[in-house]
Amino acid sequence: MRLLQRANGATASTIMRIPIRLLIAIPTVIGALAPILLLLTNYWPSTRHHTDSRLLVTSFSDGNRVGLQTGDADVKVTSAPVSPEWWRNHLKINCRKLGYNGNRNFSKTLLQNIIVDDRHKAMYCLIPKVASTTWRRIFLLLSGYASVENITSILPNEIYDKSNKYLKRLSVYTKEEIDYRVDNYFKFVFVREPYERLLSAFRNKFLVNTNSSSYFKGRFGKKIIKNYRFEPESDPDGNGVKFSEFVDYLLDKKRKIAMNEHWETFYKMCAPCKIKYDFVGKMESMLSDTDFVLSQISPEIKFHLPSRTELRYSHNKTSDFMKDFYRQLSRHSIFKLYQMYRNDFLLFNYSIPLEILNILSENSTHSLEKIISKNEIIDYV
Repeated sequence: MRLLQRANGATASTIMRIPIRLLIAIPTVIGALAPILLLLTNYWPSTRHHTDSRLLVTSFSDGNRVGLQTGDADVKVTSAPVSPEWWRNHLKINCRKLGYNGNRNFSKTLLQNIIVDDRHKAMYCLIPKVASTTWRRIFLLLSGYASVENITSILPNEIYDKSNKYLKRLSVYTKEEIDYRVDNYFKFVFVREPYERLLSAFRNKFLVNTNSSSYFKGRFGKKIIKNYRFEPESDPDGNGVKFSEFVDYLLDKKRKIAMNEHWETFYKMCAPCKIKYDFVGKMESMLSDTDFVLSQISPEIKFHLPSRTELRYSHNKTSDFMKDFYRQLSRHSIFKLYQMYRNDFLLFNYSIPLEILNILSENSTHSLEKIISKNEIIDYV
């Protein structure tokens, strides 16, 4: 007993001798470690990749099959989807971590982003650069505004116009009707790894020559060059925006150029803490996730994704360019992008891509393994 008392006395006296400055610093150290733990928990991949072949649509009536292109070369497919129960629980836990208080004040933007099909009691939050054209096609088919015979012949621009004209958005309903649908319909959203989606949006809107890209170059490109390039030359068309300049625009908290839905966060686009989605599909598991959603809302239709070869894509997928483009950024910018899309990583269970981790290890005194274990990326806040 005396030995125990002596030991306790020695421990107490030792604690008393700890410098006051050190005690004051402890909360700061703990605060700095929190983001590191977040990065660690988000690192380990949760998807299992394999390649599949086709996207087919089975007719409601006669069983005829036609090809349905996704319109995106970056589609990947994986094994069985994560269950709705897992997603509901995951979102509930992580929304609580983000301090969500349960309010259901839906913004006009959110209501406009959600497509509603009353016949099949389904709601889909549309996010550009995540097979959104495919899902517009599907909802036109489900809603009766397109037939199996002509669904694949409709051009993307026509799909966009038809969906805006015919498909209902949640914004057209009264508050009571909105609440009923949010509580009773099958609600789903499709997402994509944030770093890859961002690069896909940049390439699609600034590096190609289409009617859509011409608009983005004029609307955003000219201003980005003017504000974020050293000694910019005048370009009336906004051509030649660099990826690093585009990222500088995104990270500028005082930017005078508005954000756009093609690179806005999933968190703001679809409010997963306010809308309790029954299922979250991923671009990385498009085949199995699409099949699952359709089994829930319209079992009579079956889809299978086409391969890139079958669709005769002449360009490479975005993931092939990840290293080339993200190498153009400073380590500080790479981490700031993570901070910007942090809620998307957390809520939708994404880890930092290996391509990004490899870039961080290239000019570092630490190995890739040490960056993964110690998350050196945190030093560049």
